[in-house]
Amino acid sequence: MASGDEDSLLANRDFHRAGAVGAGRHAGAVPGRLHSVHAVDDRPHLLLGIVAKNAILLLDYILITRREHHLDRSTAILDACRKRARPIIKTIVAMGGGMLPVALGLGGDPSFRVPMAIVGISGLITSTLLSLLVVPVVYGGVDDGVRGRVERQRGVR
Repeated sequence: MASGDEDSLLANRDFHRAGAVGAGRHAGAVPGRLHSVHAVDDRPHLLLGIVAKNAILLLDYILITRREHHLDRSTAILDACRKRARPIIKTIVAMGGGMLPVALGLGGDPSFRVPMAIVGISGLITSTLLSLLVVPVVYGGVDDGVRGRVERQRGVR
């Protein structure tokens, strides 16, 4: 990946928090008890791997499409969102389905596990929606910035 592509991935990093915090409050979760979902000091999070994988799938497909099929950026982004949304959504449905029995309190000690499952499911949903919408936009902005910098450097020489 080019240097600007990492910026697009980093923009996706904290999307899981948006839904997780709201759902955690709604589920009555005590913030200290959710340390396994939201680690302190930006240590790796439970959901961060899925969020990063979604962004990588999307960006990788955009880059491959642009390079191999010689499509312009907008067409490549639309093509990637259309084709990669299905596997991304399947992953989220599978993970959410796995957490659903816990969220419904069908396991042991629902006082701890139910809020954590609700936070996990809502974090997955929010991060997926934001990933499919925001990552392509950030990629376009980063791509414009990198192209502008390269063109300015070429003009200076």
